[in-house]
Amino acid sequence: MFKLIQITVFLTPIAILTITKDNFIIKETIAQILLSCGLCLYIVNGSEACVPFTPAFSFRACFARKLRGVNGRLTIPIILYLVAIILSIVNAKHTQLVFSVLSLQLLFGFVYLASLEWTNSRREGIFDTVLLTGILVSIYGILQHFGYDFIHWATNFGGRPSSSFGNPNFFAGYLVTVIPVSIVSAFSYNKTRKILWIILSALLILNLFFNKTRGAWVAFLVSFIYIMFVLKLYRNKKFLFVLVAVIFWCVFFLKSNIKNYIVQKFNKNEPSVVERIFKWQTAFEMIKAHPLTGVGAGNLKVNFALYQANVREKAKFQLKGTSESNVHNEYFQVCAETGIIGLVIFLSIFVTYFVNLFKQKINAVSAGLSAGVLGFLVYGLSNFPLEITPTAITVFLFLGLTEQGNKDVCKTPGAKIDKKNWFLRIVMAVIFVVFVWRSAVLPFIADIYRKSGDDAQIEGNYPKAINQYEKSIGLDYVNSERTAYDLGEVYRRLGNIDGAISAYRVSIDIRNYGEVYNNIGNCYWLKGDIDEAIKNWQTALRLGLPKAEDQENVKKNIEIAKLK
Repeated sequence: MFKLIQITVFLTPIAILTITKDNFIIKETIAQILLSCGLCLYIVNGSEACVPFTPAFSFRACFARKLRGVNGRLTIPIILYLVAIILSIVNAKHTQLVFSVLSLQLLFGFVYLASLEWTNSRREGIFDTVLLTGILVSIYGILQHFGYDFIHWATNFGGRPSSSFGNPNFFAGYLVTVIPVSIVSAFSYNKTRKILWIILSALLILNLFFNKTRGAWVAFLVSFIYIMFVLKLYRNKKFLFVLVAVIFWCVFFLKSNIKNYIVQKFNKNEPSVVERIFKWQTAFEMIKAHPLTGVGAGNLKVNFALYQANVREKAKFQLKGTSESNVHNEYFQVCAETGIIGLVIFLSIFVTYFVNLFKQKINAVSAGLSAGVLGFLVYGLSNFPLEITPTAITVFLFLGLTEQGNKDVCKTPGAKIDKKNWFLRIVMAVIFVVFVWRSAVLPFIADIYRKSGDDAQIEGNYPKAINQYEKSIGLDYVNSERTAYDLGEVYRRLGNIDGAISAYRVSIDIRNYGEVYNNIGNCYWLKGDIDEAIKNWQTALRLGLPKAEDQENVKKNIEIAKLK
């Protein structure tokens, strides 16, 4: 189990694969395969003696082994959060999306539970893994900033490093989680490891500066202040001297254009700030409509367009698009999807964590780990780090390492099992294969088909594009909103209006786009079905279109159609 988690911690941040449309879906695929295998082994090892009427059954051994997980301080809150996710099915349009979220959160919880049982040598091994991974992704980020990259991306984000995460905001969440651990480790280790942690700290902080993500800067500052007070560094004269020197340099020697840029980034009228506030207000509308259990875990993207229209009218906000899958605030997101019940339980995980932490004397490593968790939580106010698999795994790993490292976790070995329970092993093997096939392999294959369809469309090979898009939709329906739209566009170009309408309807079944309703209206107009054309154009107007001229064109189309 340890090796599986160690490989996951190493591979998920650095993995990239260009044969899929989403070059980073490989991260989630790797995590699901490796951690699912680890979870099955964990269940077998911990429950082999707990199946009645089998040769391996032993009440004493079963009870003792079950204490391993229950003893974890966060086990109950994590289980309750999984229950809250299940309850969110009540209002979910697509239950498969709920179970996708549930499976990932279950695997994150497993990382926490497994880390409670590690020996000191394994703890050192996992820290070395974080060190190596951090160095690799940091070097890649620095190279990107200076214009060197071994992959030609669609954008370089203006020099903002995204490393192997695909987006500067995604990378920033990982940075603010790992930086505190790196800084504390630089002071905790000796000789070679100390030098490596110092190098990593410098690389990570440089990436954070070049990354230019406001929320990450604030999260880093909060976690840094936290470390300073928890470890009482403010009493260290050398530390204070260095800190004052850095502040002095920033105030008096930092270039004015950089200082102006930083000030501008925190301007409430800055476009990205206005956009985030708009998304938060839309999430709040969902919460008001479904306060207890939310719209369904993973179902925010299905509902966003339905709730954003009223907010847009009041705010006079110019849309980039009528549908979003994330609202750039982890807490609004959790509350919108799983309700107040889910949010309270989710927060209780971290409240329990810090309450138990401060009941004991905190050592340096635990201070660094908990500062990383705090940075993650602060960053969640302006982004969605829990949705980024490598970052989420790292945080749940830190939760377990803190608890295991700051106190002696009770571990009762239980009675030795002389006979293996092959029935349980076979059952878990079947569950593993089915789960991985449905949750990891099929979506991965579907994304390969998406990429193949896009390539065929660019080449003008429309029959192949249609074939690949339809295969993708068949394998991964709930994540095929864009694929269905692209399929509709291909059919429309070929003059197959009925095929286009059918594909567009798949797209809006998963995600309500005003733009797609406009396309459906256009198709019905071409078919001569005026009533259906007007109906869909009116829906497009209600949901809104990104450009003002598009809105006006649709209004004119409706006026013309009514004269027919």
